[in-house]
Amino acid sequence: MDSVDFAEVRDAFEKAGHSHGEATELGRLARRSALALRRRLAVRPGLHRPGWVDAGSATIQRRALLLNSWSDHSEGDREVVARVLGQDYGSVLDELVRMGARDGDPMVAVIDGQWHLVSPMDSVQSGHVSVPPAATNADTM
Repeated sequence: MDSVDFAEVRDAFEKAGHSHGEATELGRLARRSALALRRRLAVRPGLHRPGWVDAGSATIQRRALLLNSWSDHSEGDREVVARVLGQDYGSVLDELVRMGARDGDPMVAVIDGQWHLVSPMDSVQSGHVSVPPAATNADTM
């Protein structure tokens, strides 16, 4: 499948009556995953469960939902990811790559070292959120 042109999708949603902000969000989502866009536009999105909800390492997956985006190029970002995931960054990188490799319906996407949760809306609707104790301790923040 060819890469989706963000600007074309954004413009199409604006022409269809969506606000610029919503059209921008939908354009970004379309670029990341057509299935996630379909779920976002569905009348009953709860019926369209992402395939990644039932796959992969449940603990790492649930905790990764809290991250939204980060950069491999930033030591600070890698430290935060490690704290949230409760493991050394290098030890979870393979699992993160697997989460991004699901054909057509990945949980995360990485482009030039920039990681993004494909659809924050899917993460909320999945109900798979877990915070490790170290990430909730005010003394460690």
